[in-house]
Amino acid sequence: MNNLKRDPDFGAPHDPAQVIRIEAVHRGFLYQHLYGVACLLTCVREDGTTMLVERDEDIEVIGSLVRTYVQIKTRQKPLQFGDIESALKRFEELRKLHQSGERFGEAKLVIVINVETGPGLRKSTRL
Repeated sequence: MNNLKRDPDFGAPHDPAQVIRIEAVHRGFLYQHLYGVACLLTCVREDGTTMLVERDEDIEVIGSLVRTYVQIKTRQKPLQFGDIESALKRFEELRKLHQSGERFGEAKLVIVINVETGPGLRKSTRL
């Protein structure tokens, strides 16, 4: 008889929180990929538009005048400032590259989320 079948916890993880973490990561990757496909089917069809995946941001759509950096977030609860703080700091550095001419065009940041914004974040931003 297979030893695994005799184990009373067969199939049950030692740490159930690990399953939640794994599912969240995979759900996030799926959401990012689906959004990337949507970009390919819509805005990237314009002449001269390019899309980059997993470079400076999750997705970058580079048009003739604007480079849009897209940060994609999936959450179970409303989005909080702490969820996007590092993306905002990173974007400020990217914006400086555009302003100095090291990168062409205007820089824009778009944050795509699958939940509402939390009340604190909603009050402090245009989100």
